[in-house]
Amino acid sequence: MPWPGLGRWLNGEIGFTMEERMSGTHRFLRDLPPEVRAGAELPLVFVVRWGHPRAAAYLNPLHGDFMRADLEGEITAGGLCEVAPVKGELELRYLKDATVRYRFEFAAAGRRWRYEGEKSDIRPWNLHRTHTTCRGRIVELVAAPPAPGLPRGAKGVVEEGAGTIAAPPQMVRRSSAPDSARSCRDQQIDGEPLSESVVHFDLAQLPRFLASLRLR
Repeated sequence: MPWPGLGRWLNGEIGFTMEERMSGTHRFLRDLPPEVRAGAELPLVFVVRWGHPRAAAYLNPLHGDFMRADLEGEITAGGLCEVAPVKGELELRYLKDATVRYRFEFAAAGRRWRYEGEKSDIRPWNLHRTHTTCRGRIVELVAAPPAPGLPRGAKGVVEEGAGTIAAPPQMVRRSSAPDSARSCRDQQIDGEPLSESVVHFDLAQLPRFLASLRLR
């Protein structure tokens, strides 16, 4: 075989990872006691490593994981957290709606949060702008409300602190984190947005980004 790794590739045994850094600011939409007030604009930086254990599946338009990668890394959001671990997903939706979507969750200030970001209107002639700009928001995750009449201990009930909370499937928004990271806390829904953000990829980092590619 001309390339020793070709067999592993064809068998779907080769995966990959890459590392990306985005930085900018986020503006608070509401107070976050005791110090942060609505309207405050503070730095936001996240460094994430994303990839797929089977590159052949990732690049196959007929596969359910086409251009969808698991993501993990760290986020520093001024006023909220410093270097908090994150887990979630990155989806390259070039053929669907010309976007790139980031979804990841993290814990900070005793609560759970989700970052939702999107690079939009991505075209071959504007990559220098659209593929380097991500607009997003941080949303607080809250426990799903109790289902009327659902008894204690019934299926769909999860523990939250000292109380028991029922999470009916039709009201639950699943975590964007990989299955291996999911737990009973996934029975949560979006609460109020905390902040809106704009972060950028510095083109000066492009060589480092490309060099971060690792096969596994």
